[in-house]
Amino acid sequence: KIYFSPGGPRESTLKRWHAEGLPENVNWMDVLHEKIGLKMEKPADREIPALPDLFGMMPHFEEKVLEHKNGHYIVQDIHGAVVEISDQFDVTYLRSAKDFVTRSWLKVPVENRNDWEEMKKRYDPARPERYPADMERTASLLKDRDSLYGFGVSGIFWKLRDWCGVENLCILMATDPDFVAEMADFWKNFVLRVLEKYRNKIAFDYVIINEDMAYKEKAMISPAMVRRFVQPAWTAWAKLLKESGCRGIVLDSDGYIGELIPLWIEAGINACIPIE
Repeated sequence: KIYFSPGGPRESTLKRWHAEGLPENVNWMDVLHEKIGLKMEKPADREIPALPDLFGMMPHFEEKVLEHKNGHYIVQDIHGAVVEISDQFDVTYLRSAKDFVTRSWLKVPVENRNDWEEMKKRYDPARPERYPADMERTASLLKDRDSLYGFGVSGIFWKLRDWCGVENLCILMATDPDFVAEMADFWKNFVLRVLEKYRNKIAFDYVIINEDMAYKEKAMISPAMVRRFVQPAWTAWAKLLKESGCRGIVLDSDGYIGELIPLWIEAGINACIPIE
């Protein structure tokens, strides 16, 4: 059996597919399987509980439009960033990737150590919302499943970029590496503490670590920076998950990943997406 999982289309992509002949009343995934000659085996599981928001910010920032002018919104998003977007989209497009929404970052939530102290308060691993209300029942429902069960988590580069902005983060790695290491260590340990609650209760089949840390020809940071700031978390997460029975440790990054693959393998990662 092959696990086949193409990325789903954004709104504008699906609209174009319909314009090019995809019928309106069919599931695009069913059509894709038919076109390429694959038989889709749907799992027989009837009751697979959804995971709670394991690693989310709690509470989120208030989502609000700060200004509307010249065809653009200035918005504070739920992550605390202030961004500018076209007014052809509303603020809900910033919560999830429903379409290709270009934005300009005007302010990031962590610009100094005071901001960082406040941000840490939003990531308490003891929040009950991070765990099933009845862990034993959830574990029982999942015990004999025939479908894959897993989760995604922001990696170090992804999460620190959310907090600091990509340009600011890259500069901090050179000018204040101890601060970056502190934030990276916090996120590594926060994720570990959440995962510990699931250890020996739910055996996940896979985890996808989201990083998006490469572009057309190079990684966004050097291999030396990866080793110092990012790889320790990958290694620690992969070790705990494999000990708990998780077989697929997947790293998500776009771009040219040739410099990164050896570091992923060292850390215990055994798959990557997408294949660009």
